[in-house]
Amino acid sequence: MVASTSLSASYAVTGQMTEADFGVLALAGFTTVINFRPDQEVEGQLASPDAERAARAAGLQYFHIPAAKFDLFADTVVAEAAAALDAATGATLGY
Repeated sequence: MVASTSLSASYAVTGQMTEADFGVLALAGFTTVINFRPDQEVEGQLASPDAERAARAAGLQYFHIPAAKFDLFADTVVAEAAAALDAATGATLGY
């Protein structure tokens, strides 16, 4: 699994993930994943539909809130992230 950094007792962040990482996250106790990366941000990146499929197969909630580099704190992104965090049922990983 990719290394993660805890920002609070229930929220951590990490870099790009692979399909195999989702199952490991579930075993580690995470219940929700928020993908902030726009599709095709970098070559070879796991596309959101594939990430969602892997997350759901691992029993994780999945949210895709694509945010370009300078849009991460835009009102719409913040509002969508707040809604996803409100809907989260446990430990959440954002990437």
